Amino acid sequence: MRETPLVPGSTVWFTPGTIHRAVNLGGLEVLVIMQNAGLPEAGDAVMTFPPEVVADPGRYREAAALPIGAPEEEVEAAVARRRELAVEGYLRIAAALRAGDTEPLRRFYRHAVALVRPKVAAWREIWEGASPGRRARPPRCSTRWNAATRGISCGPR
Repeated sequence: MRETPLVPGSTVWFTPGTIHRAVNLGGLEVLVIMQNAGLPEAGDAVMTFPPEVVADPGRYREAAALPIGAPEEEVEAAVARRRELAVEGYLRIAAALRAGDTEPLRRFYRHAVALVRPKVAAWREIWEGASPGRRARPPRCSTRWNAATRGISCGPR
């Protein structure tokens, strides 16, 4: 586990699958640049909800969903609940890692892979820029993403 203090001028980069949490202690303006071809919007991020939630696809979807067309106050409350639940799960994983126990992290990754496996084919189309009858040249970052996700689409070998 590594912590990187965010100060003006910081650059933080990590690979797909890295659990990360940004904590702004006040006043820091953050510019996020992502090379992911819109994959978060396609559901590639898995929030670090507690294991009993991440292990159950129905509970996970319910916890991750935000109300559509709801008043702003209702959406903000749902965002806050979702954030708090993700922080709760993250803190459990972090505490276990600090104690030398990697099983909660491994369990999270297993459940996360199970949650996203059905979406991988659609993601591949996004990052390859594929459209019916045409195959675009993948962006430079695709090689890394392809390597990082190879086991997800076909399952354990």
